[in-house]
Amino acid sequence: MSIKKLSPGLLIGFFLFARMLTIVALPLEGLHGYGDFIHFFQLASLPGWPFFNYWVEFPPIFPFLSAILYRLASGQEHVYDYLLVIILTLADTGSLYFFYRIADRVQDEITGFRRVFIYLLLLSVLAYGWWYYDPIAVFTLLCGMYLILEGKDQLAGAVLGIGLLVKLFPIL
Repeated sequence: MSIKKLSPGLLIGFFLFARMLTIVALPLEGLHGYGDFIHFFQLASLPGWPFFNYWVEFPPIFPFLSAILYRLASGQEHVYDYLLVIILTLADTGSLYFFYRIADRVQDEITGFRRVFIYLLLLSVLAYGWWYYDPIAVFTLLCGMYLILEGKDQLAGAVLGIGLLVKLFPIL
């Protein structure tokens, strides 16, 4: 099978089906797993805004996102958890799309298909995709790489800069 026969819509549909099935089947504690959801919720519950009223060790994008989700959830932890899982799932979905587009451009059909399929399986079965906020950084990194391949250097720089404000490690 080649990557050309595997449409991005089919990939994304399969991934979303697998992720939603997993999320619905897990108890709330399963979403927490070994991740930092409880820590993120507790930070977001501090009065005020990150960096203005209290210090956070993360770069600014995620603490502000977390504080906004906390306010949208009206301080209810389970609602916050599910909102965060939805955001992280959307980031993983975008990452899968850009991974597909990059593989389609730079790999031969067989190799590209294999890599996209392996990435799809890893995203579908590994819980790491929602235990931490790394999917947001991966999304910006893959989006930036795709934009570079498309010759949209300024937009790529902006997206990669946003990624840097999400997490510092990918820039290394």
